[in-house]
Amino acid sequence: MKIGIVGLPGSGKTTLFNALTGQAAEVASYSGKKAEANQAVVKVPDSRLERLSNMYRPQKTIPAQIHYVDIGGSVSAKEAQGNDLDSVLQMLRPVDALVHVVRNFESAGISPTPQKDFESFDSELVFTDFFIVERRVE
Repeated sequence: MKIGIVGLPGSGKTTLFNALTGQAAEVASYSGKKAEANQAVVKVPDSRLERLSNMYRPQKTIPAQIHYVDIGGSVSAKEAQGNDLDSVLQMLRPVDALVHVVRNFESAGISPTPQKDFESFDSELVFTDFFIVERRVE
């Protein structure tokens, strides 16, 4: 399974990514015309799999894996145009699920507004869909 971690800048996407993967990745960035993403594959521990493997002794035991993608950059069609938006969307296309991270902590003296942040990002996704459809129609 491939899971994309998305949200507004400063919401804690990379912190969640690091907690889930056990890594110490730096904040995924948006530099120039290419968005960058932190990626990691994590094996899912399952004691049932170990018991079955011990019982049937297969040649190879392959645990389930989750591929996490911490997507940097902007999903906003207003902020990112052309190749910028395409590079972010290229990272979103192959994921099976999105984890939407919403900031609920004070940052640089700014109080959290989780509902507003959620609605803002949701609106950006809808606007981006409209932008993509408009480009295809042209």
